[in-house]
Amino acid sequence: MNDTLLNQDEIDSLLNQINNENNSDTENKENENQLKTYKKIFRPLKKSVEKFQFPRRSPIIKKENVVLNPEPSYIPKKNETVVYTLDGYIKRRYK
Repeated sequence: MNDTLLNQDEIDSLLNQINNENNSDTENKENENQLKTYKKIFRPLKKSVEKFQFPRRSPIIKKENVVLNPEPSYIPKKNETVVYTLDGYIKRRYK
């Protein structure tokens, strides 16, 4: 008869195990819910980021920075054109 009865410690440990399993189930559900909301929020962002491509850097220089008739300090080669900026830098464009 004593073999089938459990001590109070054993009963407590079994109850703790059951509670831990129940808690882990609720935590799993909460984690799943958080994942679902995360996916809902970030799914459209991912798609838009994949579709968006950064524009290629255009070789066109803004007209504000270009000096119209500079003194030629650099003689361009056949396959390049030279544009001088107000800062004094030379920008080369290749044909």
